Amino acid sequence: MYAEIFGNKYKFNCNPDTETLLKEVLQLYRTPPSDLLVDVEVNFTDNLPPIEHYSQNPSVHKFSFQLMHTKIGNTWISWERRLDSKMPLHITIAIQKQNFLKKMLSRWRSMEFPSDVEYFVQILHELVLVPSQYFLQDRAPIHAAAIGSSSGCVLIAGTGGVGKSSALISVRDDPNLKFMADDIAVVDSKGGVFGNMAWPKIYGYNCIGNGMEKILLKSRGAFDNLHFRVRNRIDPTKVRRKIRPDALFQSTESDRLQLKALIYVFRENVDRLSIKPLESDVAAALTCSVLEPEYSIFHNHIHWSEYNAKMLGCPPMIRMDDIRRNWFQTYQSAFTGIECNKLIVPVRMRHIEYQSYIKDLISSTLK
Repeated sequence: MYAEIFGNKYKFNCNPDTETLLKEVLQLYRTPPSDLLVDVEVNFTDNLPPIEHYSQNPSVHKFSFQLMHTKIGNTWISWERRLDSKMPLHITIAIQKQNFLKKMLSRWRSMEFPSDVEYFVQILHELVLVPSQYFLQDRAPIHAAAIGSSSGCVLIAGTGGVGKSSALISVRDDPNLKFMADDIAVVDSKGGVFGNMAWPKIYGYNCIGNGMEKILLKSRGAFDNLHFRVRNRIDPTKVRRKIRPDALFQSTESDRLQLKALIYVFRENVDRLSIKPLESDVAAALTCSVLEPEYSIFHNHIHWSEYNAKMLGCPPMIRMDDIRRNWFQTYQSAFTGIECNKLIVPVRMRHIEYQSYIKDLISSTLK
C-alpha cells in the first residue's frame, strides 16, 4: 500500500491482520502517483531482523552502523538509513502482542480505553510517521492544532493543556473549515503545512458546555461509557477518548496548505484575555522549546545512538544538534512574513468563554 503523508511517498508492507487496520488509517491520506520515488518504506513484522554486530546501551536501544533498533513500550522499531540518498528510509516495526486478559487490564488502567484501531493509529503516527520526519530534509513537526480553509491554514500552538484541542472543537461545525491536525502538524521551509490524520485526543475538560461528550461516546460500549463518566467526574484531565478526524469535522485535509497565521496560546495569571505580536525568530525558538519535551522518548534514543556511535568509533546515523538546527531554520523560514501572535489567556478563564473567543479568532483569520 502507498500513501502520501507530510508531502512524502510512503510504501507499507504488512500481513493480512495489519492490513485491515492500516487501510482504515490510510484512507484519510491521498494515494500518490505510481511514478513517484518512495521516500520511506515501512515494514510490519512479528520480529525484527537480527543485527550481526551491534551494541546495546541501554537495553531498549540497539545500534549498528546506519541502523538502530528502538523499543518504546511494547513496540520495537528498526531505523535504517542508507548511504545512497536515492534509497528510501527503511523502517521495520514489530508490535508485541498482548493476551486478552492483559489487553483488557491495560484498557481499564488507561485514560483512553483504546480499541485495537485506536491503539494502532497512535503507534503508527507517534512512533513511526512523525519521527520519520527527523530523517528527512525541509520538514519539521510542530506541536499545534491545524485548521485549514480555502484561504490557507492557521496553527494553534502551545504546550499541552493550554487549549489547542478546545480551539479545534470550537470550529468543528463550520462547513468552510477543515481538520488538519489535533496535536502535531508538519511544516516546510516555504510555509507549507501538512495535515496529520492521527485521531484527535479529546479530554473530559474539552467536553464542557459543547455537547462533545455525547459525540465522543457514541457507538462505544457500556463499559467504555462507564469508564469515561466515572473518571471524568473524578478528574476531567485524567480521561480522554480518540475520535476519527472525519467524525469530528465535515471535511479533512492531509495535503499541503499555505500557512496564514500562527497563534501561541499562553496561560497566565491575568484578569483579561489579550493578544500580542510575536517576532518570527522568537516563534521559531518557542516552537523548538515546546517540541523537545513532547518527543523526549524518541529523543532519548537519538542521544543513545550518538553515545553508542562514539563508543564504537563510527558516526551516528542521526544527531540531535542537526535536528535542532534543521527545525529552527525551517520554522524561521516558514514563519517569516506571516502573522505570528501570542494569545494570553487568563488561567481561570471559563472554558466556554475561551472557546467562544478562539472560534471567532480562527474564523476571522481564515476568511
